[in-house]
Amino acid sequence: MDTPLPRDKASANADDFEPGSYAEQEPAAEASDDSSVLHADQLTVEDEIPERRPMPRRTKLVLLVVAAVVLIVGAFAAVQTLGRSPGDAVLGAGDVVKTSVEGENGAAADVAVSADRNAAVVTFRNLPAPGNGQVYQLWKIPASGSAPVSVGSLSSENISGEEPAVVENISGYKAAALTLEARGGAQSPTPPFTLEMKLAE
Repeated sequence: MDTPLPRDKASANADDFEPGSYAEQEPAAEASDDSSVLHADQLTVEDEIPERRPMPRRTKLVLLVVAAVVLIVGAFAAVQTLGRSPGDAVLGAGDVVKTSVEGENGAAADVAVSADRNAAVVTFRNLPAPGNGQVYQLWKIPASGSAPVSVGSLSSENISGEEPAVVENISGYKAAALTLEARGGAQSPTPPFTLEMKLAE
């Protein structure tokens, strides 16, 4: 009786191989964390903000004092400008020309004219009070010879000389004239002139 020879694994028949008899070897999983790879969140670097040096207390105090002085000076200048009347501006002008005129019945006026300010200031003296139902009316007389332009009626303070009358926009006018008119004023002057004052040479 023949003794069966042992099978050599190297010469085993391929048909004897059964699927699943050997575990399939899977490739090793790639390492998910690679120190050599930078992720997107690692690419953003926060900028370092330099530390601010605190302002010295003495510097703060100096700045506060300077700011206060500027505000005070500005407010004072604004008050001076707002409180200054056109008459003050004319009297303080560098080109002001002052004259005096006299009329009948002792009426007189001191006149200050400034071409730069384009205005004149008239202070009346010894002006008789107007009669009942009458007012003094001031006029500008154009150099062109056209019709006089009304400046307005005098107030009681203007008549007494306590407050000067200001005649503005005098360019193109040769004189200012004062007339006595019915209460409410007139459209054109009623002669004669009580006073006539030069506004230009």
